Amino acid sequence: MSLKINKTANNIIKVVGWIVVLIIIILMTKILIWEHNYYDSKSRERRATAPAVITEIASAIKPSEIQPSQHEIDAHQVAADEPRYLSIPRLGLDQLIIAGTSVNAHVLQVPDNIYETAWYAGSSRPGTGSYIVISGLAMGDSGQKGAFSDLDSLEQGDTIKIITGSGDSFTYVVQIVSITDSSNAEQQLIEVQKPIDDKETLVLVTGLKSSAAATYESIAMVQATLQQ
Repeated sequence: MSLKINKTANNIIKVVGWIVVLIIIILMTKILIWEHNYYDSKSRERRATAPAVITEIASAIKPSEIQPSQHEIDAHQVAADEPRYLSIPRLGLDQLIIAGTSVNAHVLQVPDNIYETAWYAGSSRPGTGSYIVISGLAMGDSGQKGAFSDLDSLEQGDTIKIITGSGDSFTYVVQIVSITDSSNAEQQLIEVQKPIDDKETLVLVTGLKSSAAATYESIAMVQATLQQ
C-alpha cells in the first residue's frame, strides 16, 4: 500500500516539476521575444547626430557683385523650418539666406554673392534651442562692400531677425561682438558654436581683409540670443 502511495507521490512531483519547467520556458521565451522587439525598434529609431564643429571659414573665390533684384528676393524659397531672410535694422540690412554646402563639414562656406548670406546646414534651425551659424562676405574683389561689411560695428543690445520659409519670425539680441586674428580663428570658431546661457544662439561670421586678397586677416563674429 505504501509503495503505491510513494509511486503516486513521485508521479505528482514529476508532473509539478514538468509544469514548473514549462512555465519557466514560457516566461523565458516571452522575455526573449520582448527584448528582441525592444532592441529592434530602437535600432530603427532615428539617432541624433552631433553637429560638425566648424574650424575654419572658406575663402570667397570671385563672388558675384550683382545685387539680387527685389523679384529674386521675393521669389527666394527654402524649406519651412530653414532660415530664409536675415534682417539687421542697425545696419539697414535685409538679405536672403541661402543654404551653404561644403565637401568638408568643418569648413564654414560663404555665399558666392556679396549681397547674400549663407546658413551653415551643419548648425541648427531657428526655434530648436541650439545654435545657428550664418556667414556673409565683408567685401568683393573690387572692394565693393558686402552684406557683412559692418558686422563688427554691431553693439550689445542690437537686434537681428530671421524669417523662416514658413514665415515664422525669430528675433535675437546681440550679446557679444568679437574680432580675432586669423591665426586664432580655429579656436574662436569652436568657442562660438555653443549656446550662451543655455539660450538659442545665433552666430554671424565674416572674414575681414584690407584688400581682395584670398586670405582673411581677421574674423568678425557676432553672438546673439533668442529674445524671449
